[in-house]
Amino acid sequence: MPRVGQIYFGGVGQFYIGGDRQRYGNGWAAELAWDERGNYLERIGGVEVDGNVFSSVVFLNGYYRFPAWGTLRPFIGAGLGYITGLDIDVDRNGAEQEYSRRGGVAVQAIAGGEYNLSSRWSLSGDVRWAQMQSGTFKATTAGTTLSGKPKYQPTSLNLSVTYRF
Repeated sequence: MPRVGQIYFGGVGQFYIGGDRQRYGNGWAAELAWDERGNYLERIGGVEVDGNVFSSVVFLNGYYRFPAWGTLRPFIGAGLGYITGLDIDVDRNGAEQEYSRRGGVAVQAIAGGEYNLSSRWSLSGDVRWAQMQSGTFKATTAGTTLSGKPKYQPTSLNLSVTYRF
């Protein structure tokens, strides 16, 4: 059972810290990954704002790797995660307001392909859709509030380089 260490490089506004994947030889693989995402925030409840959302999640992902089509091997996967941090920064009328929370569940769906460069190195590309559990955010600036329970559902396009050891 070859073990696979990975370094992830994300798409625009995103960065994946990394993961460790175990392949089981029958097409199945499991991965423990630390996932950080950042996205621009343009609206809250239909009101234009200037801000951003940043999330940090530890995911346990499962994959199924289909038989190779030439040098490309497609895969699908799903993950269950724990939100270690979710922050919203909003600039309204020149005043920055910050809101954050920890804890909660995240899920994600993954689809992509892997291209082998050699017996040890490969390139991968995938699309990931995630949903973070809604929750109550705490204001870090006195006197500010965030009404409702915002939903955060990022989609990302990712490229990664994999080294198998």
